[in-house]
Amino acid sequence: MSQNQAEQQQTFYDAIGGYETIASIVAAFYEGVADDPVLRPMYPEEDLGPAQERFTDFLVQYWGGPTTYSERRGHPRLRMRHAPFAVTPTAAEHWLRHFRAALDRV
Repeated sequence: MSQNQAEQQQTFYDAIGGYETIASIVAAFYEGVADDPVLRPMYPEEDLGPAQERFTDFLVQYWGGPTTYSERRGHPRLRMRHAPFAVTPTAAEHWLRHFRAALDRV
């Protein structure tokens, strides 16, 4: 296989550094969420660890890595899973702010 063919087969997951990079992005994201007055109440668990693990697994799968998320939780069903929460434009802005900051940091 030529280098060009290998590059074409490389997933985004691999290109950005795989699991460790995604886990670092998600950890940085949840550091912001932990103190956010708009987003933190949307996480009913006292410990954000389980949410962080689920989000890491989701992004790993979404970006081309192992399918651990689906193996553990089934189809993502994002609309259904988020329906109980008021995902307002303000909440979306806060979410994006923390995710962009995490991307920039990592």
